[in-house]
Amino acid sequence: MSKSKKASAVRINVTSQDSDLKATASKLRKLGMKVDSVLDSIGVISGEIAEGKLSALQKTPGITFERDKEVQLPPPDAPVQ
Repeated sequence: MSKSKKASAVRINVTSQDSDLKATASKLRKLGMKVDSVLDSIGVISGEIAEGKLSALQKTPGITFERDKEVQLPPPDAPVQ
């Protein structure tokens, strides 16, 4: 994948009002999301989607999403801050 395509993709976590997460994941794929994980135990679907498709996702009834947050921890031998 080219850098420009990677730069325009965002990682998101989706929750659904539908209890059938596999059906929701299928719907998300049709909307252009690359689904990485369907986490039934916590009701979350994670993956990435093009930045330009987020507005269509916002208009989809029954689902909500948030951008994935990246956390970076210091190395184990780093001094306590």
